[in-house]
Amino acid sequence: YSARGGGAITFFSRLARGMIDEQAGEPTDRGSVFKEMLRLLNHAADGIAEEGLKKRGLLRADVLSLIGRALFFRFLADRGVIGRDDVGQICPAARDLKDCFSDCANAEQTRVRVNCVARATVYRY
Repeated sequence: YSARGGGAITFFSRLARGMIDEQAGEPTDRGSVFKEMLRLLNHAADGIAEEGLKKRGLLRADVLSLIGRALFFRFLADRGVIGRDDVGQICPAARDLKDCFSDCANAEQTRVRVNCVARATVYRY
């Protein structure tokens, strides 16, 4: 898949629903894919925790909170609850949604503002 291709974007949701294309070489074992996703998530969390402890004194609980917020942020973005028009409210230093967690300063701005923006956006519907 290409990084921006439709197949790549929808792969995990199709896999979770059992809608895979064996002829295209997609894995048929959902369990192995989810195990790999969990392994990658744990690896990222360990890296953030190690670096965060050295540079900022972050605790593992802080890392868990950050990862939870990032996953929730992604959930909101994937469903269109937050979008490009909200970036200025969520993180004034960010150019787009991808920048909202690109460094510590942006992640902190995003952490503080994402709940308020999400609530305001939900209430619009």
